[in-house]
Amino acid sequence: MKSLYIFTLFSFLLVLSGCKKDDFPGTQEAVVVVDCTGTYLRVQNKDYNVCNIKIMAGFQDGDHVKATFTKIKECKEVQGPICDMLHPYESWIEVKAIKK
Repeated sequence: MKSLYIFTLFSFLLVLSGCKKDDFPGTQEAVVVVDCTGTYLRVQNKDYNVCNIKIMAGFQDGDHVKATFTKIKECKEVQGPICDMLHPYESWIEVKAIKK
């Protein structure tokens, strides 16, 4: 009986460890950063480049927002012209929801 319990517990833990975990679970407080290189969300002093910038319409540089987003490996949307300035960022993100 004890070995069945251990096997069940081990199987359960194995399944849980294999589940994908969000990099940013839930809603995060962020600051909108807009410059000539693009649109970013700053979370805990780290900038994340927003891929789907259309969702950011109506938000300006410096706005404090609550956003739900996920990291993505690359952005396939056309970002438009950018300047020759470097803006370091952690990764691309796709914003799922955002509000002030």
